[in-house]
Amino acid sequence: MPPNERCASVFDALSADPNQYQLVAERKDHVVGCLQITITLVRLGTWRGQNF
Repeated sequence: MPPNERCASVFDALSADPNQYQLVAERKDHVVGCLQITITLVRLGTWRGQNF
């Protein structure tokens, strides 16, 4: 089944953003997990990672 166009465009935007990190875990050619980390600028110029 082809990916939903809206999901594909969001994935492309996240992939182009250097403050977004995405990880897909596979086992025996099956996706078993995923992780997204967003790096944000917080108070006093400190960088922070937030996972979803």
